[in-house]
Amino acid sequence: MFMNEPITFIGTIAPLQTAITISSEGGWRVKIDIPANQEGAALELLTMREKRLRITIEEDIEGIGSERSKAVNRRSAKERI
Repeated sequence: MFMNEPITFIGTIAPLQTAITISSEGGWRVKIDIPANQEGAALELLTMREKRLRITIEEDIEGIGSERSKAVNRRSAKERI
């Protein structure tokens, strides 16, 4: 990864009551579950500890990270051949 290159992965906000918490010192904490098939990108997060980050979150409406989406994409590629 190069400096300032974004890290992109699919994940979900953890289904826990404590997944989104508000600190008594101010600020928020969000816990994200990242599936095993996104491990490579998630590992890059380790290099970003304690760095100030700009975070953008968008819903994966098309299921880009899902197995179903991968199967559909493979089918579409075969249809183009």
